[in-house]
Amino acid sequence: MIPLHSHKNLTITTSLVVLGVVHSAANANNRVVWASSGGGWRAMTADSAYAKVFSELGLFDKSSESAGFDTIAMTSGASWWASQFFFNEPYYDMIVNGNATSLASFTQAWYEAYATTQDDIDQSRPSACGPLEEVCSSLPNDDSSMGQLRTLIAVSNKFNFSMPQFVYEMVSNVSL
Repeated sequence: MIPLHSHKNLTITTSLVVLGVVHSAANANNRVVWASSGGGWRAMTADSAYAKVFSELGLFDKSSESAGFDTIAMTSGASWWASQFFFNEPYYDMIVNGNATSLASFTQAWYEAYATTQDDIDQSRPSACGPLEEVCSSLPNDDSSMGQLRTLIAVSNKFNFSMPQFVYEMVSNVSL
């Protein structure tokens, strides 16, 4: 069993091994598969870094025969990132052509723009929960798990409990 304190090292080592395999495959003209899972902001930040490394390896170079991925699969937080990377040209350009400092600044601006989708929600008012006002009245207005449920209901209400409407608004706000 791996001691708990060494998990970060294991993750970093695993990531470096994966990047080494990707680099070898890219240089051997083999097709490359990129799969990434969730984790919210962590997944989005990690995928930005991976994409930068992949770019430096030439995997996004359209003029190279070894460029490209055979398959890209993303879920959860990684799919939020992918929607920006593949459909927002400034974001794609910043990752592929930028440096660490410009990428960090751009990512911070992206996160702040995303946060604006919730600026006009007064989560302290149970009425922000719309038809679930009674439920929100019974929930704390804090950072606890139950308080976060109140936030989720208020955000859902703002977008008429419609995930497509929420996604449209989020992508529109963060298309810098």
